Amino acid sequence: MVQSENTKTDIKVYTPSELAEVLKIGKTNTYRLMRTSGFPSYKINNKIFVTETALIEWLNKMRGREFELSGI
Repeated sequence: MVQSENTKTDIKVYTPSELAEVLKIGKTNTYRLMRTSGFPSYKINNKIFVTETALIEWLNKMRGREFELSGI
């Protein structure tokens, strides 16, 4: 968990391994998802992650839609 110095609020950040556990999908599909256009992932210093808030917003937006990850 990352704590913002300005507001002192906790921001939950998921790594690909953590996201795979949360979504109950494999790591390969997690990395594909995180590289998909429209998915709210961030890449800093070659590390990729997604915030919990951004993930929840994306999941709500995608609710009821079929989503298939193609091989990269």
